[in-house]
Amino acid sequence: MTVEHLAERVGLRPSTIYDLERGDSKSTKKLHVIAAVLRVNVHYLEYGKGVPEDMTAPDQPIQSGWPFKFERSRFDNLSTKDRGAIEAAVLGFVEQLERSRSRTPQIKKKAG
Repeated sequence: MTVEHLAERVGLRPSTIYDLERGDSKSTKKLHVIAAVLRVNVHYLEYGKGVPEDMTAPDQPIQSGWPFKFERSRFDNLSTKDRGAIEAAVLGFVEQLERSRSRTPQIKKKAG
């Protein structure tokens, strides 16, 4: 995996990954995300001690803060206008779902 691809998947700049790799930066709040994406033990990643393999790593890659199944770069490469339109559409769907859930009729028990 390239540094650029890792950075994209965890939501950091490639320069941040390079700084961590060289030891110019000691840690990041997203170290656990980096460990999950690389499927390594976060303790090993941070301290260089213990077992590198993380047997509890999820089967699916983690994309910090990105809820969709397509790469964030595809969205980021769109124009500001197109990104705004997509954001508005998603927000509209979420609001519609929230309204429909709040209107779900409740089944009342008959007295008797």
